[in-house]
Amino acid sequence: MSKILYVSRELTHMYFHLHYIKHLIEDGHEVHIACEINKNTDDFKKCGIKLHNISFARKSISINHKIAYSQLKTLYNTENYDLIHFHTPIAGFIGRLAAKNTKAKIVYTAHGLHFFKGSPAINWILYYPLEKMAAKWTDVMILINKEDYNLVERKFSLRNNGQIYYINGVGVQLDLFEDKNYLLMKKYKKELNICKSDMVISCVGELNKNKNQIQLLQALNNSKNKENVSLLIVGEGNEKQNLKDYCDKNGLNKVQFLGYRRDVANLLAISDILVLVSHREGLPKSLMEGMASSLALLGTNTRGIRDIIKDGINGYIVEIGDYNTLSEKI
Repeated sequence: MSKILYVSRELTHMYFHLHYIKHLIEDGHEVHIACEINKNTDDFKKCGIKLHNISFARKSISINHKIAYSQLKTLYNTENYDLIHFHTPIAGFIGRLAAKNTKAKIVYTAHGLHFFKGSPAINWILYYPLEKMAAKWTDVMILINKEDYNLVERKFSLRNNGQIYYINGVGVQLDLFEDKNYLLMKKYKKELNICKSDMVISCVGELNKNKNQIQLLQALNNSKNKENVSLLIVGEGNEKQNLKDYCDKNGLNKVQFLGYRRDVANLLAISDILVLVSHREGLPKSLMEGMASSLALLGTNTRGIRDIIKDGINGYIVEIGDYNTLSEKI
């Protein structure tokens, strides 16, 4: 039996990996998670996962990085893990720095590198050298889109001739999305006050500047048919109030902010279009879930989204900030 540690900045991210962690536990491994514990822990504790609270900061520069480094060093020395799997950029760098002299096998999954074609120069100046440095403390690196994979394969060197893998994101549990219960769909539309004739658009993701939901609201506001469109915005985040204020100011009264939901499959079942207008993505799970639900897709012209949406085939690609074209495509 191996002792395995998953490390990410916050617990919310670990929901993407819970399905795989359960498999590891079923196979007899002991699994721990180290992160900032900012959400309900019941789903993890009932699986037998041991949780460790780490004071990770969201900002790139913070005194908390030193605190997190010390906490992780103590944890590694106490628990003696066989394998440590890192996720998210800040936790991935600090965690690998703290682990570089341990005996554990080090795995890092990059859910979209911060430097890519079209990203700001500061991202290349700040993140590129740090990721290249951290690769030298890493045995296995996993990339989830082709642009990141090609860059890392060409430019990075892992320790002990470590291996670099490309996988298609974190996966989708297809059976949740393929079978549509029409009675349930009718019930959902009634509960959400969606008119039978309305086109339903869903947007799933954290409400922040990167996810750029404001472009979707601008596109909807620009549409001649906005009175016949119901928009479901799923997720929480620090931009929520700004987005709500925009809707109030422009009379977008068919936009619903549904918060964090565990019934995304049912919400997509009543939708016609899934929209993701991010500035930056790895390989977005929400778009893959939209495909599994047979929805048309709309997304911005950025890495990760381009891997999934083939323009004019399963949806349309628009430029970041171009809400006029987004409106036309809707």
